[in-house]
Amino acid sequence: MEFSEADLVELRTRCLMASQRGYAIARADEYMEALEAESGMTVEGMPTAAQLYEAASLALDSRLTGKPKKKADKKVEKVEKVEKKEAKPAPAPKVVEVKPEPPKPEPAKEEPKVVEVKDEAPKDADKPEEVPPYEEWTYDELYAEAQARDIPGRSALKNKEALALALYENDEEKAKKAQ
Repeated sequence: MEFSEADLVELRTRCLMASQRGYAIARADEYMEALEAESGMTVEGMPTAAQLYEAASLALDSRLTGKPKKKADKKVEKVEKVEKKEAKPAPAPKVVEVKPEPPKPEPAKEEPKVVEVKDEAPKDADKPEEVPPYEEWTYDELYAEAQARDIPGRSALKNKEALALALYENDEEKAKKAQ
């Protein structure tokens, strides 16, 4: 089994994570056998994740520097001591009670003002009828007026200007019919 530098970096990363979590590395004996020549490290029995990490680090260092490095006996002893320590249980997570926010009151909706339209004939037939200033009316007032007059297509008119125009046109039609 041959390792590229990228393979050694990947193996070191996997070994470090496994060592921190207390996991074993699959095929660790095969990896160790392949790394023995480059790292100069030998292990009796099944190598641990920490020992495999050390061997991969030594092999990578020897490739990058071109000088073979030998492991220090102290490092192996430290690794063995670290692995023999029992893991401490993680502290219990804090339980935080989350109180739901009270619902926000919805703003009160204004009901549209209803404008009454009288279909009475003008008192002075000679006097021209004044056109109401629709521009000053609200959308709801304009829409109510359009409903009262039964203007077709009023539901498609989505702004004040369009409704006002439809009411003006309706006024003109009424004026033409009256003549």
